[in-house]
Amino acid sequence: MDIEERLLDDAEEPPTGQPAAVPTARRARVRSHPVKAVQDQIDKMDGEHAWLRSACTALVRGESMADLFRKADKAARVSQSCFVRGVCMGSSATKLAIRDAGAVPLLVDMLSGGARERQMALAALKTCAYGCDEVKDAIRAADGIPALVRLLTARGGPPRSDEDPPDEVRSHSDDYPEPGRGHPHTGRAADPEADRAQHLPFAQQYVASLGLTGQPRGSGAAAAVTEGVVQIRSRAPPPGSTLRNAAALLSNLGFRFENQVALHAAGGVVALAQLLVNGTTELTVREAAVDALWRNAQAPANKLAIAQQSGVIAALVSIVEGEDAPPPRMKESAAGLLQQLVLPKHPENDEAARMIVKAQAIPALVTQAQAGTHAQKVKAGDALRALSHYRDEKGTSYQSYVFDCGFYGV
Repeated sequence: MDIEERLLDDAEEPPTGQPAAVPTARRARVRSHPVKAVQDQIDKMDGEHAWLRSACTALVRGESMADLFRKADKAARVSQSCFVRGVCMGSSATKLAIRDAGAVPLLVDMLSGGARERQMALAALKTCAYGCDEVKDAIRAADGIPALVRLLTARGGPPRSDEDPPDEVRSHSDDYPEPGRGHPHTGRAADPEADRAQHLPFAQQYVASLGLTGQPRGSGAAAAVTEGVVQIRSRAPPPGSTLRNAAALLSNLGFRFENQVALHAAGGVVALAQLLVNGTTELTVREAAVDALWRNAQAPANKLAIAQQSGVIAALVSIVEGEDAPPPRMKESAAGLLQQLVLPKHPENDEAARMIVKAQAIPALVTQAQAGTHAQKVKAGDALRALSHYRDEKGTSYQSYVFDCGFYGV
């Protein structure tokens, strides 16, 4: 049912006993009501978000949006981050346009704001950075990596997964439910797909009212701005906690070597390692921490820092062994990180290899290589092959140990 049909259903019902035939004037009023209601909502959207029509128009026409973000007032920040999240679900060209508009520094600045600002900024940055190296570089240039590390280490003491903001920053607008949990005021469970479906018809009407068909960027840009309007209307929170999303974004940024170096300089390797070992019991947060460590372990300084953190290798081995029933992806990441710690074959990595073997990683990896999923088998096999090139303190190759455990693919 589209928005006009729903509005028509909401029209005033005739009193009980009224004849079925409705006067012509009344029928005309009911027929015109939905169109007027839609226009009223469009006008309301323009009034509440004075920058939105200009942003949509500029994005579709391929014009600069720099002034819209440079002059943004604080009240519009959450809406603008929702808009960025929506439009960046599209093509790389849209992501570059958002970067060129100067939105990245604005979003990074929001990471130090209230709970609601942090959540929406993280969601926008994650979506914008995915598959776009230019945005990854822009986040680093805006000091986004130290800001993300501060999120991991905030709240004093070990990081926690508890995402309830302090009482002084809580408000009705900050109370949005996680998927599967009821809204604190309405009691209704969050359903992102249903929420999107509810707001999509209006978003399509709003974008159609811009009259931008046949513009340079075509229907792809129109679809992107439609999604941006949907996100503003729904203001739905991203799934997962701030800790998980911050670690996931650091994992994404790790595909750029320069970002790995910046992560070490900001103390992020230690923060992620502590998050894995003793920072939280929430499995999804620990999964994101393992993946972030793996993606950022190519830099030599990062390898050393990870191996030297007490309890990290033991935690990785327990994940490979399947303790606490980790998700399949988490076991892949743990095996991949164990491999990365000893690559390339170099004397600097000898100590890490010995620590891994002493933690009984080889039997655990052999079991995963024989009985895991296809991806788990590949990662475990790669780790075993990398360890086979090293020797113990007596000069005995670990290859013989791998053979003894029943793995011969080295």
